[in-house]
Amino acid sequence: MNNSSTTSDSPAQKDQPSGRRWLMFTALVLLSPILLVGIYWLAGGMRGSDSQHSSVEVLKTSAQSAGLLSQPNAEAPLAQATSVKQHPLEAALKEARAGLAKINSDIQDYTATILKRERIDGVLGEEQKMRAKVRHEKTKDGQVTTPFSVYLAFDSPKSIKGREVIWVEGHNNGNLIVHPGGLFDVARVPLPPDGFLAMQGQRYPIMDIGVRNLVAKMIERGEKDLQYDDIIVEYDDDLVVNGRPCRLIEIKHTEQKPEHDFYIARIYIDNELQIPTRYAAYKWPVEKDGELVLEEEYTYTDVKTNVGLTDADFDPDNKEYAFP
Repeated sequence: MNNSSTTSDSPAQKDQPSGRRWLMFTALVLLSPILLVGIYWLAGGMRGSDSQHSSVEVLKTSAQSAGLLSQPNAEAPLAQATSVKQHPLEAALKEARAGLAKINSDIQDYTATILKRERIDGVLGEEQKMRAKVRHEKTKDGQVTTPFSVYLAFDSPKSIKGREVIWVEGHNNGNLIVHPGGLFDVARVPLPPDGFLAMQGQRYPIMDIGVRNLVAKMIERGEKDLQYDDIIVEYDDDLVVNGRPCRLIEIKHTEQKPEHDFYIARIYIDNELQIPTRYAAYKWPVEKDGELVLEEEYTYTDVKTNVGLTDADFDPDNKEYAFP
């Protein structure tokens, strides 16, 4: 007796071969990218480093086409290493800041002869010669222990010869103590340092005097001029001023603009003292190729630093002085 279950296939058995073929086809499709990568990698290994680079580029291009890697922006400029051009004043400002720091740390006081000439209200005045004593401010724990102090004795011109001036910051109600000299040598006169009488024949008040204030003022002007590009800075390391070797820094504005304080400024740095001992500033010539117009000039000679000045040096009762 025949058993039909053993001589004929069921529907499920008839579908099995076609299912296996479908699975194999799907696997091949999924594995194809991996096989391609493997073939490229093996081929690159056999051809050397140059072929490896080419293979990587081919794969990279294929991946980008497939959307697996983002396309580079063709319009984006290539990054380039660019050097920022330094402003001509930067080196001079760096030197000035270092000089000011040295003055603040190393120079407590000094004596000097000052030669000064200034243009006031368009008129260049006579040269003034004065003997000076300057003591820098000292502080401790934020408190002033020694105030900024100045003594001046004028030797010329004849109109002010014999004049003496003392100013101690925060003392004498903030006033100068002046011994006029000449025909008016009769009394001590207290004057506001920036008042009308005290400023006669002076471009700046007495609190602006001295090499430290000079350097600070130069830094202030230099930092302001960093916004302009019409500046040339030149150096001369082989000069002599009043018998002392000096270094010259010359700053020039190439364009005449109202906002410029000067056309040319010349700063002379004493090689030994490392402080400016001469400063001169000029305006533009009135005529083309004419002479420079001197605006202000300050020269410090016979400079002696850290001489140990005391309160007595800034006291009008000092017997070495001629205060009435």
